[in-house]
Amino acid sequence: MKTVNDCICCSVRTCAYHDALAQHCTLESIQVGCDAASPKASEHTECASFAPRNQH
Repeated sequence: MKTVNDCICCSVRTCAYHDALAQHCTLESIQVGCDAASPKASEHTECASFAPRNQH
């Protein structure tokens, strides 16, 4: 059984680390990345620790 990290809320159901019941991540920590040179909005950031559910 995976341990839920209460400090990392998550709503990405397709991620291997997502706990659907608790709506939290099961990783101890995550890496946050960006897809823009100078991000100015949350839409330009992403969880770089994402792994598709079917690969984990």
